[in-house]
Amino acid sequence: LSVRRDGDFVIIEVTANAFLHHMVRNIAGLLISIGQRDQDRLWARQVLESKERTQGGPTAPAQGLYLWSVRYPRAFGLPAPRSAMIAGLP
Repeated sequence: LSVRRDGDFVIIEVTANAFLHHMVRNIAGLLISIGQRDQDRLWARQVLESKERTQGGPTAPAQGLYLWSVRYPRAFGLPAPRSAMIAGLP
C-alpha cells in the first residue's frame, strides 16, 4: 500500500495476492477519513486489530477509483496482457 499526492490528486496504490469485494474501496474510505482529519492515523491499526469491517468507517465511492493492472503468476499459464505483447515483453 502506498499513498502519495500528485497535484490535486491523491494516489493510493494497493497490491495484494487477492482482494475481497470492495476491499480497496474500504481501504480508501478509511484513508480518506484519516486524511480529512476525521480520524487519527492510529485508528487504522485499531480497525485492523478489531477484525470488524463495520469499525472502518464509510466505503469510498467507486467514482475516481481505477484498476491499473492485473498480474498472474506464470504457473497459471495465462496469456500475457496485451500491453506486454505490444511492448514485446516476455
